[in-house]
Amino acid sequence: MSFASVPRRLAGAVLALCLIAPLSGAAPAGTQAQGLDSAQVLTSSDEEGTTEEDTGPEDEVEDQEQHHSGTDDDAATENTDGEAGENSLPGENAEGAEISNITTDEVSTQAATDWDSLIAVVAEACADGGTVTLEGNITASRGQNLNLQGCEITLDLNGHDLEIDDPGQGNAAVHVPSDAALTITDTSDSEDGELTATGGEYGAGIGGGVWVGGGTVTITGGTINATGGERGAGIGGGGERGGGGTVTIDGGTVTARGGQWAAGIGGGDQSDGGAVTITSGTVTASGGDWAAGIGGGVQGGGREVTITGGTVTATGGEAGAGIGGGESGGEVTITGGTVTATGGEHGAGIGGGERGDGGEVTITGGIITATGGEAAAGIGGGWEGGGGTLVIRANEAEGSAEHGGGQNSAVIDWDGAADDEDLHAYARAEGGADFVLDFGYLLTAYPGFGDDDPEESFRVLGVAPEAPETPDRPRYTFTGWVEGDPDGEAWEPEGAEPMDGPLVLHATWEQRHVADWDSLTAAVAAVCEFGEPGTVTLEANIAAEQDEHLDLADCEITLDLNGQTLEIENPSFDNAAVHVPSGAVLTITDTSDSRDGELIATGGYGGAGIGGGSQGDGGAVTIDGGTVTATARNWGAGIGGGSQGDGGAVTITSGTITATGGDYGAGIGGGLNGSGGAVTIDGGTVTAIGGFGGAGIGGGSQGDGGAVTITSGTITAIGGQDGSGIGGGRGGGGGTLVIRANETEDSAEHGGGPEGQRPTITWPADVEGDLYALVEADENSREFKVEFGHVLELTDFRHGQGQEPVTEQQFLPFSDESATGSIPDQDDTEVPEGFVFTGWRDGAPAGDVIAEEDLADLLDEGSVFLYATAARAELDSEEIVAGEPITVNAFAEDGTVDDVTDNATITFDGKSETPTAAGDYDVVVQYLERTLLEDELTVVAGEAKSLVVTGDESVTEAGTGTYTVVLVE
Repeated sequence: MSFASVPRRLAGAVLALCLIAPLSGAAPAGTQAQGLDSAQVLTSSDEEGTTEEDTGPEDEVEDQEQHHSGTDDDAATENTDGEAGENSLPGENAEGAEISNITTDEVSTQAATDWDSLIAVVAEACADGGTVTLEGNITASRGQNLNLQGCEITLDLNGHDLEIDDPGQGNAAVHVPSDAALTITDTSDSEDGELTATGGEYGAGIGGGVWVGGGTVTITGGTINATGGERGAGIGGGGERGGGGTVTIDGGTVTARGGQWAAGIGGGDQSDGGAVTITSGTVTASGGDWAAGIGGGVQGGGREVTITGGTVTATGGEAGAGIGGGESGGEVTITGGTVTATGGEHGAGIGGGERGDGGEVTITGGIITATGGEAAAGIGGGWEGGGGTLVIRANEAEGSAEHGGGQNSAVIDWDGAADDEDLHAYARAEGGADFVLDFGYLLTAYPGFGDDDPEESFRVLGVAPEAPETPDRPRYTFTGWVEGDPDGEAWEPEGAEPMDGPLVLHATWEQRHVADWDSLTAAVAAVCEFGEPGTVTLEANIAAEQDEHLDLADCEITLDLNGQTLEIENPSFDNAAVHVPSGAVLTITDTSDSRDGELIATGGYGGAGIGGGSQGDGGAVTIDGGTVTATARNWGAGIGGGSQGDGGAVTITSGTITATGGDYGAGIGGGLNGSGGAVTIDGGTVTAIGGFGGAGIGGGSQGDGGAVTITSGTITAIGGQDGSGIGGGRGGGGGTLVIRANETEDSAEHGGGPEGQRPTITWPADVEGDLYALVEADENSREFKVEFGHVLELTDFRHGQGQEPVTEQQFLPFSDESATGSIPDQDDTEVPEGFVFTGWRDGAPAGDVIAEEDLADLLDEGSVFLYATAARAELDSEEIVAGEPITVNAFAEDGTVDDVTDNATITFDGKSETPTAAGDYDVVVQYLERTLLEDELTVVAGEAKSLVVTGDESVTEAGTGTYTVVLVE
């Protein structure tokens, strides 16, 4: 008969007798004591010697309750707190004596190569709290276990295997009672060490033996396979009410299986789960019938389970919770990791077992999947149990469930994000008792119709987000998403970084191409309606019908001519052909390869060609390509204001533009009585013609000229009668005219036209580079012209030393591709008398020599400044004193004369040394490969010098004297 078959009321007494025997010195037959006072093997048989079947859990638990209730005269006493009862195993501390303190200074490391050496070094390590390191694979003999009672020890698997799978009845394979602490690690490079610990009947795999709760077990590495014997936990308490102790897992791969009615990690039968903390690693825990995967054994509560990381899979036995109780759920806190908890039949995924309440569950992070058994909750109570509480510390994502799923589930309390105000959680209660919870952030997608009605969707933390659903917009083509704001960088789901915060995306659009007038006006209306920048691209030549015009009021739009022609020539009275009033923004461009698209816009009476209608100011117009012809009939500007309207902001960067004002209107600028506004020209070929009384560029009749800035391009502005080329219309002020370039020689000083209406040109001093402009203007013709280009500037020193250099400019406009400039020949270059011409150079006196064939390439890079350099070497007389030098001079850029002797070559009779002996010499002076002097030179001796002799006044006949001779003045 097995011990388990003894009727429950009798079993306790038999067990007590078996445990008392060793205390009197007699060991039961068949047991083998080990060196560390391991618990003895328990045996029992009935009087007939027959074996009975185990009774079911309900009957046995009922008998256990009677046995441990104190109503019978049993010898055993209850142990629910992890300490031994009064009938302790041999060698255990029945009085709960404290473990002696072990300091870090006292620890040692011991090596074990076989079972006997392991037992020996463990005994030594227990004395000083040291580390035991495996140096080989070790397997325990039958009936032996590793008893760590009273120890605080670290077991380093060190890449090796330790197997203990038959420790005997009542024994844990690795006995870690309440007064012991074990840390399991693997410091090897491979980290493939493995501990296999299978408890005997009533014993845990790692933890307590019969009636003994688990101690402190910490796992940081290695592979751990812990299996409890019948009623014993995989890791934790032993059978007969052995509490779970304290279990911490911070690495490694852990598989824990509870025996019948015991938890995988936690309590033995009828015991609570203790304190379980998992911070990292891979953990798989499964409970026996009526017991939790992690938590309490049969009739035991979950106590405290904390998961902050790692991958955790917990499965309850029949009627047990995945994480929580064999009965009540206890306290479960999850802040991270991936957690999958599955209850047994009638047990919750996380919470209570059968008839057990859900306890207190708090979740602040991680990925959680909890599945309850039949009639049990995903998170909450087991069958016939209360739901308990479920607190999720995050913001509730839209569409989240309200409870933990299934029957008896806990209602979710959304407590808000504690540390990260943007953190959200998405809870789903699917398919009855299934509960899934993800933490993450919101992806906010703006479909591109302004900032209204953004669409928010939940995305999982740490996972690359999927793109939002592609939005749809009439007459537009979706071109992708940008991140952050409408001007942000492009965002693509392929290769996107995992989310670690909220993500804001904006849709981008491209206007669909238009091929007729109706589709053009519809596309423009769509851009204006949505109130955001848009592009309209011509796909065919389009002509407006009679009395039609293009109204861009309140729009910000780009019109892409795309090599096509748009004609609007007969709008109704008072309307501009292309109506761009104040507040509207129009950009005209041409993205075709040919860039030969054309816009022809003729305004109605009182309206501009492009700009304001009658009585209206012009808006912002930018032209960046194509050919634009804008004409007003009467009182309006070609581009700018309508009658009585100011010109607005007009910017031209490229293209060919012809703007003609109606009577009293400017070509570009104001209509009748309107000022010119702000006009900026930075490229293109621009012709602006004012109507009667209007400026070419500037004010209409009686209107001021506004602010005109020209930085590049070819510009011709012709005022109408009494109007300025650039400036005010008849009777108006001149405004301002800035040309951002260097002024060329002979440039005009004003905008042309009548005095008082024409502005004085401002040439800024801070212009960078060598860009030049040539302005032609006079008051009679009312015509103003400006071209930009480079100059070839030639400087020579023909008037000699101390005189101003002579400078002559050749302006080379960009519009004239054949203009390359020319350099005078050497024979035509004047130099001062006595000097030798040393070449046209890019710096004086010794820059690089520039020939005319070099000019084209140099002028492509910018303006070129050359100097007609000259140098001289003169002999004041044909006779010099020995040792005196000859001086060579050359003109510097400012006309002064520099001493360049060091760079000249002077030879005397072919030698470079200055002669020191008297005589006649042929002297030759060369500088920059030019011969400056060839002459005969007489060298004469200098005045006599004095010799000073120093040394001993007298020397003996046998001595030696030293004398020094010095030449002095």
